[in-house]
Parts: sequence; C-alpha cells; structure tokens
Amino acid sequence: MPGAILTVANATHTIYRKSYGKLTYNNQIHDVEVNNNTKYDIASITKVMAATYSIMQLMSSNSIKLTDPITKFYSNYDVNKKGNTTIANLLLHNSGQKYDYPGALPKTTDEVINYIVFAKPDNPVGTAFQYSNLGFLLLSLIVSKVRGVSFEQYVKQNNIFAGLTNTGFNPPQS
Repeated sequence: MPGAILTVANATHTIYRKSYGKLTYNNQIHDVEVNNNTKYDIASITKVMAATYSIMQLMSSNSIKLTDPITKFYSNYDVNKKGNTTIANLLLHNSGQKYDYPGALPKTTDEVINYIVFAKPDNPVGTAFQYSNLGFLLLSLIVSKVRGVSFEQYVKQNNIFAGLTNTGFNPPQS
C-alpha cells in the first residue's frame, strides 16, 4: 500500500495515531504525503462493508435468496454457460467471472453490465475460486436493481457505514 494511517484507540480516546507514506504508488516529486486527516476511497473494502452487508439486508427482508440465479436480475446472463450462477457464487468468488474489466472502465454503467453479462467465464461456475471485482460490482448492481436506487444511495439510506462519517465512495480530489 502506498500510504496509511495507524490509529490505536479505546472507547474514550485515541491512544496513538500516525500517518505513513504517500497517496500513490508513484514516488514522484509531486506526490503528496498522507497525514492524519487524509480521506481515502474505501475501494475494495466496499465488498466487505457495503456489498456483502447490503446483500445480507436484502436476504433478511426476503427480497433475495442466496440461491437466486443471476438471470433473475439480468436475463441475458445465461450466455456462455453462466445461467446457473447464483448470488452465492458471486459472494464466494466461484462464479467464473473475470477478475476485472480489461482496461479503463467505460463511461456508462450499461457498458460495464454488458461486459459482465456477455463475458465468457474463466472457469465453469462453482469449479474454482477466483477473486472477482466484477462479481461484486454485479452484486452492487443487483442491490440497486432490487431497491430501485443507486447502490451509493442504498448504502447511505441504510446506514451501512454505521457512523463512519468520513467513509464513502469516490472522495473528492481535494
């Protein structure tokens, strides 16, 4: 990791806090040192904190089931022998879904969805574990589709980050 903040605290006060490193992996002259007030995009942590918890909430309200096929939400998902993929497969990283989108993400969500839906899986569903950003992106899109709001709105409305006031998606450049 390029930079981080270490905090040791108890219920009443911060015992130790120190920042280390820079904002990027590049060690360029213009790179910025992190400090104790640096805000981070939680990026892949959204998988654990937001997508998984959101799926759990939808399950608790009987809006979805782990056994629901992805074709319930995206009918074209059955191409390329992926029709038996379930929500559980996406959560377990054994959907065969590719690791990530090749290259820079397109400008529209529809283009990303089309890639995920029509991409040939790397492995047959359920046969191998392979970390997949795309699988969790698909889970967030399913949450959005089931609830009728953007994933970010759903996370805010349902207090997914539970009091973490500086935690969120895509922090401003400043």
